[in-house]
Amino acid sequence: MDVPMKEQEENARQPEGSEPVPAKEIAKQKTMERLKKSAKMAEKLQRKRKTQETDETTDLLEEEQSVADHDLVPLPQPNVETLLHGQEDKKRTRSLQALPDWIANPTVVAPSTTVQFAELGLSKRLVELLAQNNITQGFAVQAGVIPLLLQSSNKSIQRAHAPGDLCVSAATGSGKTLAYVLPIIECLRTCIVTRLRCAVVVPTKELVVQVAKSFEQYCSGTKLRVCALTGQRSLAFEQSLFLSPNGKDYIADIMVTTPGRFVDHIRSTPNFTLQHLRYLVVDEADRLLDQSFQGWVNAVMEELERPKVLQGIDMHGLSGIERLPGADSNSGCNIASTYLPNMPTLLPQKTAPCLQKLVFSATLTRNPAKISALRLVRPRLLVVQDPSVSMEPDGDEEDTVLFSLPAALQEHHVGVTAEKPLLLYHLLRTQQLQNTLCFTKSNESAARLYRLLELLDKGSSEPLRVGLFAGILTRADRRRILTQFAESNLQLLVCSDLMARGVDLPSTENVINYDPPSGTRQYVHRIGRCARAGREGHAWTLVQDHEGFHFSSIVRRLTRTLPVQRMRLTLPNVDPVLVKKYDDALSTLKSEVYEAKHAHN
Repeated sequence: MDVPMKEQEENARQPEGSEPVPAKEIAKQKTMERLKKSAKMAEKLQRKRKTQETDETTDLLEEEQSVADHDLVPLPQPNVETLLHGQEDKKRTRSLQALPDWIANPTVVAPSTTVQFAELGLSKRLVELLAQNNITQGFAVQAGVIPLLLQSSNKSIQRAHAPGDLCVSAATGSGKTLAYVLPIIECLRTCIVTRLRCAVVVPTKELVVQVAKSFEQYCSGTKLRVCALTGQRSLAFEQSLFLSPNGKDYIADIMVTTPGRFVDHIRSTPNFTLQHLRYLVVDEADRLLDQSFQGWVNAVMEELERPKVLQGIDMHGLSGIERLPGADSNSGCNIASTYLPNMPTLLPQKTAPCLQKLVFSATLTRNPAKISALRLVRPRLLVVQDPSVSMEPDGDEEDTVLFSLPAALQEHHVGVTAEKPLLLYHLLRTQQLQNTLCFTKSNESAARLYRLLELLDKGSSEPLRVGLFAGILTRADRRRILTQFAESNLQLLVCSDLMARGVDLPSTENVINYDPPSGTRQYVHRIGRCARAGREGHAWTLVQDHEGFHFSSIVRRLTRTLPVQRMRLTLPNVDPVLVKKYDDALSTLKSEVYEAKHAHN
């Protein structure tokens, strides 16, 4: 075997008679030599740096000694709070600069604002109808919205003078429904020919019925007709509610519908058109924009912008017909239909000449990307909120949402331990809560809590009248339960968040968040079931220690009239006899759940 070249060279350098050095030993020696050389260089550099530092220090000392010791003051130190506030101000400025001007600078109406309906410009007939229902004074949202819409209805319906769209952010239960119902009826009541002139889109079937009822109540004495489309009946039956038997003429002026059913009729109903639409109302807009509902926004916007066919002539594709000077395909002018309503027009019309979109919500998004889907025209934003409260975004997850709480709402933060059902029962008894909604996180949680309260109350001298409202019930059962609660036949209604949207129960005095809400939006909609229409209400949230930080982060961005009241409930506060009943009730419920589970298997 040949010896490697390098090893041969190293062995050649060894004195004669000595044994050859192995290659590994040679490599080790070279490595040690390199390390020693590096250490010497590092030591030399370190000595050089120390010498330089010593010289610099000496120079500085000499300079300091040469300076006169007079007018010496401490150097100003930065204020931490000022720095933090400055960073926040810069952040807020950037956020506001990113918002359109109409969002960044809304019209603000104080929640305490009230006005007599007779002073709002409504017709005598409407004012009398309101008085018959013991309603004479309008709330803040009505005082702000009604004059704006009445003013818009008095303008020319020429496209060049069409009213701008309106977005409204006001607390749940503040009177938003009447704020658009009354001026819409006032504007449409003089119409002679029946056309679909108003479409109101709401997220739930229950809200469809509620809004339609409000329209019907105040359309009394006019020729206006209202139809409610919930999707509970066949498409053909619903078509008969707004179309004549020949399927061509409209017999309803106002349509209240869910978004999915609206899309169904746009796509499947022959002769369905929105070309005469004067108002498109989007109520509970936050939910309608957050969820797809069959892509309703795009479907409706495309239908609104579809080229119209008038008098059997396609207005978008006129050929061989001389147009008036200045009338292009997008001008929207409709002089003939305005001044000669019985004469056909040959002027192109891309969209309804005076369509106005009205967007309402208790938690209205200020995210331009979401709002842009509605394709608003010259929009304005009206906010019911204390003018002294800043509306600047705080940079958090929901900083582009406007949250509003009822002015007469009192919030209660109730600290509890793990025995939450028992402490809830104790709270109901000690505070003597009546007409109370109790929200849980799911249908299953609502059903379990309802049953546990039944077991806990068994044998009580004054039984607790408890009901259940959840998605696991049939629609007929839910209607029956709501009627019982509205008539004060139930003291407590345990419910899921199905109840948190739009359902108006004037008898509600208290709301209990048994399970803390997942976010600020959900919290606002839950507690908005009480303190409606200016009435007082109380919101109680049961919070365990590990939920405290999360809940505080949810509610801290809310502006409120009344400060939050805090209390704490623990087992020592509860009667020992009741504690024993609670343990027995838990055992019984556990057995029932086990048996039900195995019965299905």
